[in-house]
Amino acid sequence: MEENTMEFPMEFYNDYWHMHLPVAQDFINSNKTPNKVKRLCIQTLLDRADHLIRMKPNDKEKYRVVVAVDLPDLWGTQIIVFKGDSYFKNFFNLKGMSTGCFVLLSSTKGLF
Repeated sequence: MEENTMEFPMEFYNDYWHMHLPVAQDFINSNKTPNKVKRLCIQTLLDRADHLIRMKPNDKEKYRVVVAVDLPDLWGTQIIVFKGDSYFKNFFNLKGMSTGCFVLLSSTKGLF
C-alpha cells in the first residue's frame, strides 16, 4: 500500500492560512448584484472548503477548515485553514460577539 504524502498547497503563517472571496468589493456588495450570484459565491467557497477537507495531509497535525461568511458585507468572507488548536481557539475568542462573529455549526465532521 502506498503511503499518502499529500500536503496542503499553501503556506501557513502563525498556524493559519486564509483566502478572501476573490471578487471585487464593489461587485459583491452592490445592491445590483443578484442574490443568486451572491449565494453562488458563498456556495463555491463551501465547495472549495470541502475539497480542502478531503486533502488530508499525512501528518500528525489537526487541521480545521472554516468558511467565515461576513454578513451583510460579503467582502470580508473567507476560507480559513487552521493548523493545530491554539490559533483556532483564540481566533473565535478574539472575534467573539463584540464583532458579530459566531459559530453557526459545530461538529467533528470534516475535522481531522
